Amino acid sequence: MGMFRPIYKSMLPLVDFFRSVPVTTLYPVFVLLLGVRDKSKIGMIFTGCVFIVMLNSAYGVLQSRLVRRQMARLYGCSRFQLVRWITFYEALPQTLIGLRVALSLALIVAVLGEMFMGCENGLGQRLTDAYTTFAVDRMYALVLLTGLLGFALNRIFVRIEKALVPWAGT
Repeated sequence: MGMFRPIYKSMLPLVDFFRSVPVTTLYPVFVLLLGVRDKSKIGMIFTGCVFIVMLNSAYGVLQSRLVRRQMARLYGCSRFQLVRWITFYEALPQTLIGLRVALSLALIVAVLGEMFMGCENGLGQRLTDAYTTFAVDRMYALVLLTGLLGFALNRIFVRIEKALVPWAGT
């Protein structure tokens, strides 16, 4: 999408629209299409995250440096080599930002999906159980645990990001 500016401009409104739709409002659609089990939760998580990663990746490709691409062409790089060795690495920091945002959203949607759809185990189901039985102390502990899980996942992702793109300022 980001390789060709006309495609980016024509697809942007559509992708941005679907990115803007709260995935939790699509809960009934996922239940009708995929059932009440894990497939629906996975579908909701995927749908919530894919447009964020897509937009960030396309933006990263659009922001890749023209000088580097021109230099690679001067040295005889094919289009495939240009994408593989220049554009991919130029877009990687922005793509990883999209993945980090999507990781946080995935946790949110997973917990909400467990709360809506129910499951035998999971933080969302345990939160719902604590809420409905007025176990306020357990409920707050689960909220804190969910926050710590999100924080830990983010820190782990930042370390991976620093290893993958040491030239970027993460």
